[in-house]
Amino acid sequence: PAELSLPRPPGLDPDARLLVVRLDEIDGATRLRLVAAVRHADGRLVSDLAPSGTDLSFDGVTTAGRYLFVRTTNPPAFASGRTLDPSGSATGGVLVTCALLPVASLSRADGTYVAAFSWGGARLDAIDIVRRDTGGADIAATGPGQVVTVDLSLAAEPPRVVSVDPADGQQNVPVTAPIVVRFSEPVAANTGAPAGVI
Repeated sequence: PAELSLPRPPGLDPDARLLVVRLDEIDGATRLRLVAAVRHADGRLVSDLAPSGTDLSFDGVTTAGRYLFVRTTNPPAFASGRTLDPSGSATGGVLVTCALLPVASLSRADGTYVAAFSWGGARLDAIDIVRRDTGGADIAATGPGQVVTVDLSLAAEPPRVVSVDPADGQQNVPVTAPIVVRFSEPVAANTGAPAGVI
């Protein structure tokens, strides 16, 4: 991964804890995706993939994009672990967020993730962006920079009907009009109704 570096802005506390994020489109929204921590070195801010004193490993700068050095109101702590599918197997592509800190993480193919959260008490939420399975955990850190290890287990989230056309109670519908049912996620064809149901 590439290293990002810039001069430390005047007036910025040399002990300030910052993050490096990339603007990414994830699950239909533009998000600040965590890619690195920041260390202060010789008057500069430098992206840090493996902060000293921790076993954290960030993805870093691996692709072109818009990167930002951000400072949060409440200094961040970190959570790391694995995202687990409903059967308990590690799974990647899971979006991990914290409502108190608008910085997102995406678990790797092997299910490992690193997320930032506002130290103190917080809730991590996780959603598989393909299967829509969800989960989360309540976590706590006693100080900034602390690392909390927590696996995030997902529960199966079945598809929901979001619309039906023609609508219930609609009148004067031609007998040849198709019935269209829209679900909250893709559904395999011919799996919705037993034979003989119309």
